[in-house]
Amino acid sequence: MKTNEQIIGELKQACDGLMLMSESDFPIEVISLDEGKTPTNETLQTLAGEPDSTVTEDTIEQFFHGRTTRFEGQSETAFALTKRFQALVQILKENLSELKVYRVGNRANKAVYVLGKIGNGSWLGLASRVVET
Repeated sequence: MKTNEQIIGELKQACDGLMLMSESDFPIEVISLDEGKTPTNETLQTLAGEPDSTVTEDTIEQFFHGRTTRFEGQSETAFALTKRFQALVQILKENLSELKVYRVGNRANKAVYVLGKIGNGSWLGLASRVVET
């Protein structure tokens, strides 16, 4: 079984230079919730700095679908990016349980958290932003 530090290291390496593309591009960061914290609406709103904002959930497959699927006519550069997202999702699925994607915000620019549980019961994953209009 991998240590928390090993999982965090793998995620950081997979995210290095990777941008979450929406109507704007945002970096992806590795995060962990403070010990004893769980991804409740209140925790996520506090983390995003947006109290009383809407929190919605998605599956990891739905959220990353367009980023992990190769399509006909895709350039080699775009396919390389697709492979990076595939590798990132694989790391998440292999090391975290109860994976979910949370969007936090009432405006088009939302905080996004991809969180799952590691062996000791702590929560870690990814943080970024998306613009959805």
